[in-house]
Amino acid sequence: EVYENSNGTFKLAGCYTSLFTNAQVSIQIPMVYCAELDVNGNLLSSGYKSFPYEPMVTSPFPPFTFETGFIHGLEFSPNGNYLYVVHTYNPQAPDFQNPIEYFDLTSSSFVPVGIASPSLAQMHDKSQIELHKDGRMYVANQNGFSRLINPDNPNSGNWQWNIIPFI
Repeated sequence: EVYENSNGTFKLAGCYTSLFTNAQVSIQIPMVYCAELDVNGNLLSSGYKSFPYEPMVTSPFPPFTFETGFIHGLEFSPNGNYLYVVHTYNPQAPDFQNPIEYFDLTSSSFVPVGIASPSLAQMHDKSQIELHKDGRMYVANQNGFSRLINPDNPNSGNWQWNIIPFI
């Protein structure tokens, strides 16, 4: 995912998995990489972040598999302050029950987007997320599209669930 800052620099985000091994377990940890690039595409020294996806920090040994926390979608908010993350839903892992979250780039923390019910969570967990030129973000599910009305103000009140049904 790429975001152009007003000063001509860029934010770049991607996801990958990293192998974590200790005496008890060997698991794949979902990672998010964020970088700040200058106008020529060179890495700015202050603009690099690579971090494990938050649930692995709060729960060091959850019932985790590659599919448990697989990241399916990344999207920057229009103002570039938030990076939205869509990941796989897992009812056995408490930290993976909210498949739409955002990373606050100003405070370096993951925040879940409030979802009304587990059935809504499951509907969106294997989707991509896209910012439309109307300033709204769209996420697909098995019944249609949901949208975030104001991605620069990420709270559950801004979400409209199943707003555009599939025919």
